[in-house]
Amino acid sequence: MAVEAMSMIDIAYERNHNLEKLKESLMSTNISLTPELELYAKNQVASGLYNSVSEFMREAVRLHREKNIEHQLYLQAMRKELSLAESEIDQGQLSSFNMQELTERAFNEIDSEDGK
Repeated sequence: MAVEAMSMIDIAYERNHNLEKLKESLMSTNISLTPELELYAKNQVASGLYNSVSEFMREAVRLHREKNIEHQLYLQAMRKELSLAESEIDQGQLSSFNMQELTERAFNEIDSEDGK
């Protein structure tokens, strides 16, 4: 019986310990905002888009994280393209180009994408 009671105590301790770990992971973080940013956040809540400034800030952090991931993917793609170009240059695969033509082609591609 004493062994069973001990194991019940161990189980209770583990549950309490796990609960404390969960509480620690959900702890809030205090931040300081400039008056302008605080007003903006409060206006977003007042507009009904968010239920609280905390909800707005969580969304802001999520969006920042997504944008950062997109930026990292962009940089990765650019590095790959630069590496490819560097290899082509090293192999003597050069071609002349007209900067004006290149710029016009880029703007035309942007315009055609906007029209989709």
